[in-house]
Amino acid sequence: METKAAPEATAAEAKSAAELLRKKTFNRNKWFYSVSGIGRDMSYSLIDSFLLIYIQFGVSLTLAQFTTLSLIIGVGGRIWDAITDPLMGAIIERAPFQNGKFRPWILLGGILCGLVIITMFNIQSIPGWRFVVFMTVMYLLWESTFTMNDIGYWAMLPSLSSVKEERNSITTLTVLFAGVGAILAQGIIPQVTVGDMRAGYRFVSILIAVVFIGCQALLYFTVKEPPRRKVEQSENISLKKMWKTIARNDQVLWMTLSMLFYNIGSTMLIALAANLIYLELGYNGTLYFYVVVAYGVTMVAVNALYPWLANKLGRKRLQNTSILVASIGYLAIAAMGWSPALPFNIALLCAFAILVSGGQALFYMTCIINMANCVEYNDYKHGERNEAVVSTLRPFMAKFAAAMHTLIVTLVLAVSGTFLLSQSISTLETQRDFFDKKDVAAQ
Repeated sequence: METKAAPEATAAEAKSAAELLRKKTFNRNKWFYSVSGIGRDMSYSLIDSFLLIYIQFGVSLTLAQFTTLSLIIGVGGRIWDAITDPLMGAIIERAPFQNGKFRPWILLGGILCGLVIITMFNIQSIPGWRFVVFMTVMYLLWESTFTMNDIGYWAMLPSLSSVKEERNSITTLTVLFAGVGAILAQGIIPQVTVGDMRAGYRFVSILIAVVFIGCQALLYFTVKEPPRRKVEQSENISLKKMWKTIARNDQVLWMTLSMLFYNIGSTMLIALAANLIYLELGYNGTLYFYVVVAYGVTMVAVNALYPWLANKLGRKRLQNTSILVASIGYLAIAAMGWSPALPFNIALLCAFAILVSGGQALFYMTCIINMANCVEYNDYKHGERNEAVVSTLRPFMAKFAAAMHTLIVTLVLAVSGTFLLSQSISTLETQRDFFDKKDVAAQ
C-alpha cells in the first residue's frame, strides 16, 4: 500500500501545483487584459462619438458634402465591414504565428489604427469634395485596422479560461475598464476641442493614439495565451465553415440581435447630446462634461456592482430590469422642455442620463457575458470552440449599429436645419485656427 501511495500523492501534488500556476496566470492575465481595454475604447469613442462632431463643427462643408460623407461612412463602411470582419475572423483561426493566436493581430492592428487616427485628424487643409474623398479613405482604413485589433481582442477573452466563474469575472472587469476608457475620451475631448476645434482634435488624436498603442503593447508583452488545442492547430477553417459555425449556434445569433438594438439605442444619446447642449444651452464643453460625468460615473458604478446584482436577481431578471430603467430615462429626456414641470436644463438632463446609463450598463454587461458563454456552448454542441469565429458578430453588430446611428443623426441634422446652424460655428473655428497658425509663424 505504501509503495502505491507515493506515486498517487506525487500525482496529486503535481496536479495541485499545476492548478495553482493556472490560477496565478489567469489572475495576471485578467488584470493586464482588462486594463488594455482603456486605450481601445478611448480610440473607438473618438471615432464613434466625435468624428461627426469634428466634421460638423470643425470643417466647412456644404449640406450635400456632409450628407454624402455621412452616407459613405454609414453605408459604405458597413459594406466594407461585411467583407473584412468575417475575413479577419477566419484569418485569426488559421494564423500560423508561434507567439500567439490573438496577440500579434491585437498589437499590429493597434499600431496601424493609431497611425490612421493621427493622419485622419492632422490633415485639415483639404477643402470641399476632396475632404470627402480623403475622409472616406481614412475611415475605411480605420475600419480595417480597428477590425484587426477588435476581433483579435474579443476573441481572446473566452480563451483565457474555460471556468465559468473566471470567465464571468474577467468579462466584468474588461467591460469596466472599457467603460473607463470611453468616459475618459468623452470627458477629455469636449474640454480640449470646444472653442478650438481643429487644434484640439490634432492634439487629442495624437494623445489617444499613443495611449491606444501603449495599451495594446502592454497586452502583447504581459498576457499569456493558453496553447492551442491540437484540433485547433490542425483545423483548416474556411469562410464557408465560419458562416456555418455562426448559423448553427442559435444562442450567438440571438445575442448579436440583442447587441444590435442595444448599440443603436445606446449611441444615440451621446451622438445627439452634443448638438442639443451646444445649440440649446450654449457652446460650452463644460456643460457637455457634466452629462458625461453623470453618465460615466453611473456606468462604472453599475459595472462594479454587476456581480452582486447578478447573484441577487439572476441575469434574466436583471436584463428585464435594465430595459425598464433605460426606457424610463429615455422617455423622460424626450419629454423635457414640453411643459413647465419638465424644463430643459442641465440638471434634469444629467438626472435622466443616470437612468439611461444604469439601465444600459446592466444590459450590456449581461449581453457580453452571454456572448462569451456562447463559445462554450459551441464547444459543447459541436466540439469546436472557434473563439474568433463566434466573436466576429459582436464587433460587426457594434459597427453596423454605429452606421445606423450615423444615418439617423445625419437625417436629424439635415432635416432639422441643425447642420446649417452649426456651420456658422465651423466657419469661426476655421478662421480662428488659420489666424492662430499665422501668429505662430510670425513668432
